[in-house]
Amino acid sequence: MSSSRFLPPALFAIAALCSANAVFAECSHHLLVSGYFSSNVVVFDACTGVKVRDLDTSGRISGAQAVRLGSDGRLYVVSEGNDRILRYDASTYAFVDTFAQLDSNIDPTGLDFGPDDDVYVASYSNDTVLRLSDQTGALLDLALPAGSGIDGPDNGMAFGPDGLLYVPGYDSDSVLRMNVFTNDIQPSFIPARSGGLNAARNILFEPGGQTFLVTGELSGAVYRYRLSDGGLVERLISGLQRPTGMALAQDGSLLVLAQPNERVYRFERQSGTPMGSLLDASTSGIDGGTFLTLVPNPALAVDASQVGTQYWVAGSGTAQDRVVDLEMISATGTVFGENFDPGSVVRKRWGSMRVRFIDCDRAEFSYASEGPDSANFGSLTYEVFRVLGSEAAVACRTQGFDRVPGYGWMSGTWFSPARSGEGLLLEVAADGTAVAAFFTHLPEGF
Repeated sequence: MSSSRFLPPALFAIAALCSANAVFAECSHHLLVSGYFSSNVVVFDACTGVKVRDLDTSGRISGAQAVRLGSDGRLYVVSEGNDRILRYDASTYAFVDTFAQLDSNIDPTGLDFGPDDDVYVASYSNDTVLRLSDQTGALLDLALPAGSGIDGPDNGMAFGPDGLLYVPGYDSDSVLRMNVFTNDIQPSFIPARSGGLNAARNILFEPGGQTFLVTGELSGAVYRYRLSDGGLVERLISGLQRPTGMALAQDGSLLVLAQPNERVYRFERQSGTPMGSLLDASTSGIDGGTFLTLVPNPALAVDASQVGTQYWVAGSGTAQDRVVDLEMISATGTVFGENFDPGSVVRKRWGSMRVRFIDCDRAEFSYASEGPDSANFGSLTYEVFRVLGSEAAVACRTQGFDRVPGYGWMSGTWFSPARSGEGLLLEVAADGTAVAAFFTHLPEGF
């Protein structure tokens, strides 16, 4: 027998609509591909490889290199040909401003945001790294001066999970590492031609914080090195035509951009096993592909107006006679979505709750969150009512509240019409074991 016959018409329609939306769901991310000779950045659907749009159609970009998403919600685009750092709104892709107009001999390639919040820019022609103010874009100093042992700093320059700056040298076939706070420099952290590395271009730090990948454009390979000492782990992928940019796809696979066919290939990250081609960027106007950037799809961005004060706690307890007593726990410390980390969850006692049933569809609900071993939300008592009926609730009414056996009829969703956005989800087993989730709002001031 189909369970849909027990759904009210409105809920059945909602369920059908949700199912339809799931079938045609948009991809969670976009993939940005930089083209040096074509002087553009093209936005693709990261799931299908279909072109979404050009980032800019006004000719502002000349010699596109690195693109990074800043904490300010803006895309920072390195425009090497005119020595500019341009900014675009990541939620609309609209042009915002020229963040920095550098001297004409800089030839910027790479960009990243430092642990001091300043903006670091690699200068290919000067073999330096510039430090810019994150507020104004003004030049503060040279974080890495010329003559530091790197030749041709390229667009893969990035800060690692250890807070250190890693700079690939295209012409020195090496990777430099430095501490921007102490100015300690390891010019040959990855020595020249380590494992055959030729024309180091892009750097990608792998999950787990133990290894990182480097593309060798002229050796046609992707290399894996240890983060601790720069030692070669393996030549992960070989036989590529001029690999340049890399990105981790939303499913964990490795994306690699290769010239001159301008294709983005997909690989199983750990083994390097080929998984086919995601897209051909040349058909969308890319020439001389240099960089890949994975960003959230702005069409699916969280609506900030809906990030409000909703708050949940959960707990367990027991039922006895016509009363359910519960101990409630709060859980904090992680984030929504694909970055959810169960290991970061912190659980603390929130307080206690009691549900004293008055009849089959009505109860007196109370909570007490007071004292040192609680969240100190206070205490309150009010009546709640059952939202939806159930077979157990019907049996309770049929047999009578005073005569109905067991506890199953207590299960359900309970709310007060006077307290919109607040309610209790309660499940009670035959032996009286109870679990509950209480959704409410944060106290005033949070």
